[in-house]
Amino acid sequence: MILPAPVPTTDPARLVTAGVVDLNVVPAPTDVLQLIAELSATMNRRFDELAVQIESLHKGVSVVRRTALITEAELNRVQKAACPNLDGRVPPIPEGFMVQPIQSEEELNAMEQKLDDKRYMEDCVGWLHNHLVSPFMNKRLKKHQT
Repeated sequence: MILPAPVPTTDPARLVTAGVVDLNVVPAPTDVLQLIAELSATMNRRFDELAVQIESLHKGVSVVRRTALITEAELNRVQKAACPNLDGRVPPIPEGFMVQPIQSEEELNAMEQKLDDKRYMEDCVGWLHNHLVSPFMNKRLKKHQT
């Protein structure tokens, strides 16, 4: 296979077609310098455009990180409030202690009086955490079916 002999040219359209340098065309030495300068300017312009886009991405990533940290902190706060004993521990309660459903106004008044006692209130909170707030489904209060 015989390649055509390189043809000297000064026509920049023949030197670069669709961003590809035609290697079969040999430009004059001054044109080579001009071509190098143009390609260098194009590369520098594209690097500048990339730098602007990268800076924009860095700003976006910074906002996403801050938002993620704030969201994580809020979720942790809600989780601690809803399930303070995720390891399965519950505040200690006396054996046999149980909170019964209130069915009358008298029982409600009696419960309010009992709750004035700090120790009774702590036992009630422990019982409620044990039966209502547990992250373990089998430890939560369920309606008993008969």
